[in-house]
Amino acid sequence: MRRAVLASVIGNGLEWFDFLIYGYFAKVIARVFFPVGNSFVSITLTLATFAIGFLVRPLGGVVIGACADRYGRRKTLSLLILLMALSTLMMGLTPGYATISVAAPLIVIVGRILQGLSVGGEFATAAAMLTEYAPPRRKMFFGSFQMTSQAVALLLSSLCSFVLSTRLTHESLVSWGWRVPFLFGALVGPVGFYIRHKVGESSEFLQLRERLGHAPRQSLGTFVRERGDAALCAMGVIIVGAERTTCGIRTCRFMSSTSCICR
Repeated sequence: MRRAVLASVIGNGLEWFDFLIYGYFAKVIARVFFPVGNSFVSITLTLATFAIGFLVRPLGGVVIGACADRYGRRKTLSLLILLMALSTLMMGLTPGYATISVAAPLIVIVGRILQGLSVGGEFATAAAMLTEYAPPRRKMFFGSFQMTSQAVALLLSSLCSFVLSTRLTHESLVSWGWRVPFLFGALVGPVGFYIRHKVGESSEFLQLRERLGHAPRQSLGTFVRERGDAALCAMGVIIVGAERTTCGIRTCRFMSSTSCICR
């Protein structure tokens, strides 16, 4: 159980770190990949690319969640963290617009799509594994570790952004500094894969497979008919927990202008 919790929390936190760090360096990314000559248009294109990851998250939850039901949680989670590491590596190593022209923003968009799919499938699958491993009457407690790991990832990504923005010169940050968090996240990916690969399937999942005589599988239409109301309730609970963050003057004055996208 401890290994399952560790694998879920570390992997989920790492994926959200990779996913969120893009937002903190949006202004630098706009300059590197979307230099259209107008700062407003440039940052708008950058944030639109950031939003793509959020738009594909539900698709990742549905499609990858179905794969986890069919092929198992362990295999799916192991592949997800490699997918996230690959997409993050794409972000960290892709040359700027000045080097490879329009191919640069296109690679970034592909990377964000892969990140969004990975994060969507990650949350759904890891939450299922946590609750399946949890003892009776403690499933909500174990499931809450998912949100906790997201909060830790938000803290670490903001701290990383603050340190790089205040310790590096503007030229160094634009040249190579913003790439450091992406490369770090990609390098940690194999460690997460090793931890997850060592976790066995939960007894609850194995018992369900044995009782059915095959891997659990259900069409989307059947799911909506049979459990659509429960799914809507779950979406409502998640929406309540979503927060909109803003960048105020009290925070901005401690950050360099390159990391604060509000300027």
